[in-house]
Amino acid sequence: QETHSHCQQMAGEVAVAVPSAGAESTSLGPGVNAAGLTEVHAQLQQLSGRLAALGTSVDETLERAKVGRERAGRRANAARREREQRELFDKYDTDGDQALSHA
Repeated sequence: QETHSHCQQMAGEVAVAVPSAGAESTSLGPGVNAAGLTEVHAQLQQLSGRLAALGTSVDETLERAKVGRERAGRRANAARREREQRELFDKYDTDGDQALSHA
């Protein structure tokens, strides 16, 4: 998640540094092609969208993993309680007829 945030920050900084398609060519500097910058800007927008989608995907995956861990913990606790109850019952079912024995 930290990497995702860092990538988004970097993409934002680059997008600010690269002028949009409507920028005047005089502000681009020597040897800089406006058409090339337009292409770079479009690619940055596409990549930014992909980063956002991946970030959402990562967040969803983390949430599913958290839910899965919680569910597994509940199942393990339920199995432990059931085993303890079975052991206690078996202790007092001396003849094994699945009913409590009379002392």
